[in-house]
Amino acid sequence: MSVSCSKSKGDRYYKEVFLIGKVRGAICKFSVALFFAPSQHPNLGALGRSPPAKSSSSNLKSMSSNPTSRIVLVTGPARSGKSEWAERLAHTSGQAVTYVATAAVDASDADWVARIQNHQQRRPATWQTMELSLELPEAIATCPPDTCLLIDSLGTWIVHYLEQDEEHWQIVVMTLLNALHATAGAIIFVSEETGWGVIPAYPSGRLFRDRLGSLTRQIAALADAVYLVTAGYALDLRHLGHCIAEKVADPWDERPYPHTK
Repeated sequence: MSVSCSKSKGDRYYKEVFLIGKVRGAICKFSVALFFAPSQHPNLGALGRSPPAKSSSSNLKSMSSNPTSRIVLVTGPARSGKSEWAERLAHTSGQAVTYVATAAVDASDADWVARIQNHQQRRPATWQTMELSLELPEAIATCPPDTCLLIDSLGTWIVHYLEQDEEHWQIVVMTLLNALHATAGAIIFVSEETGWGVIPAYPSGRLFRDRLGSLTRQIAALADAVYLVTAGYALDLRHLGHCIAEKVADPWDERPYPHTK
């Protein structure tokens, strides 16, 4: 009795293994066919090979030929290439470029000094450089129409205001946003993405993260072009995404949308 029982269990086991192998084989064949011939599966073609990526030169050409791109936001994590992309956009703007450095230089921090020198070495000799902290809104508001301000970065500018209370900080934010509305020049912001990881352990870290995230979003709502740069690739969020600050028509939801009147 025990022999027949063990034999039936063994048969059932090998049948299950056989069926699993058949299923895996079918999935593998389907995946290979889809990858090498996505055109044969029109409804699933997007799962096949990705189309060739557009060259950065074509993207830069279309950006520089668009006179309505008055405010540009470039955001991304550390070492993503966001500053390099912003510099390339400024270079192709066809305007005189002024690089606005907002970081406080600490000569005792060798790593920080090396980072700043790396940025300086990439800039063309024809670019002017301004080192600003609290005067940024004024520089934006008075920017001439034939000038491109490249502001690097938003995060290092916010650091100067971390000691300010929330009421004073909101006044600073409104002053900056009003300057963007008033400017006649082209403005390129570089911003850091800091809120994708763990919540900072210290209050100052949480304050910096929250203020930077909030201000980046407010500037993005005003910007004519918004780029997310990650792993050396620049993604045009205006074309790829949906701005959630805008009301989306939904017949099932008649409630007022947040942040809108």
